[in-house]
Amino acid sequence: MKKTILLSLASLPLFFSACEHESISTGLDFNITLDQSNTYYAGQPVRFNIEGDVDNIIFYSGEFGSEYQYRDRYQLSTDDVTSAKFSFRIQHRWGNDEPAAEIYMSNTFEGLSGNDGEADRATVAALYEAGMPGWTKIPYDDPGDTQNQYVTIDVDLKEANFLDNFSLAFHWDPPKGVPVENAETKTTRFDTYWIDNGNITIDFEGEFETTSISLASLIDVSVMMSDELDPYYKNDGNGSIRLNDSAHDIIFAGGQQYNEFAPNDSHIKHMDCEGWVFTAPISLNKISNDQATVIKNIQNALPYYEYTWTEPGTYEVVFVGSTADYLNSGSEVRAFTINILDTPVPGA
Repeated sequence: MKKTILLSLASLPLFFSACEHESISTGLDFNITLDQSNTYYAGQPVRFNIEGDVDNIIFYSGEFGSEYQYRDRYQLSTDDVTSAKFSFRIQHRWGNDEPAAEIYMSNTFEGLSGNDGEADRATVAALYEAGMPGWTKIPYDDPGDTQNQYVTIDVDLKEANFLDNFSLAFHWDPPKGVPVENAETKTTRFDTYWIDNGNITIDFEGEFETTSISLASLIDVSVMMSDELDPYYKNDGNGSIRLNDSAHDIIFAGGQQYNEFAPNDSHIKHMDCEGWVFTAPISLNKISNDQATVIKNIQNALPYYEYTWTEPGTYEVVFVGSTADYLNSGSEVRAFTINILDTPVPGA
């Protein structure tokens, strides 16, 4: 959306004197000047006349989010993060009364390979056997296998100092070989968990918009720990981790395994459902770099360009012209400092 900058006629000499030529490479034939008809008031367009021959031009308005000096800035200091919260909800959907899920977070984890299942399984096994060094367990008061009972969990990541590097690990470990009596058969139950609405929200100092990152977008690798399964076994109904469900971020899909009384009537294919889901490590102080507007490409002529600022202020305006052909390529910068004034009140 375009914005407006106002300038007084008295400040015109300042505009021209502030025009800079910062050459990245030489040889481009183009120039940009301010049109003499400009009034430099907020809400009124400012015209830039374009002369010469250049293939492409991009434009930085100097407003927040479009500043040339921040074109390569992709993160802020962690001191600029005012708030970072992770929230999700979890339901122990079915299975046994005892807890069968654990949730951890880390600010040192470097991630799994995702393409060497046996190595990833060995890494996870060693990590868990060592007591999860470098990981903090997120408290979860598991109510047992009560359907439709969600527990919401909120974690303050700034207070916990998890801004530079943040990862999550969800551990699913239903008890094995525990038969449950019912009226007709003996079965072994494997617990089901639903994890929904996972989201990280991050706020920064200044005008930056709140960043929102979904848990689903961060999920990286799932690993099943049984030697009888492929380490990356998933999305195969009961007895597997399901990550392709549109209604849930993660489903640890339990079920029941019938014993010898009904050997051919089984809801799952194996007797070991232990598995893990890891998210990719992420820095929570990352932001989008400032963006330019493409105003000219090789297919269109552009004798002038108009832009309207809506707020008074001083703006560092930058045009970057570039060209490329079979002989050479290069780009050059044309910069202006423009002062925009409040729109005058009629009769004042």
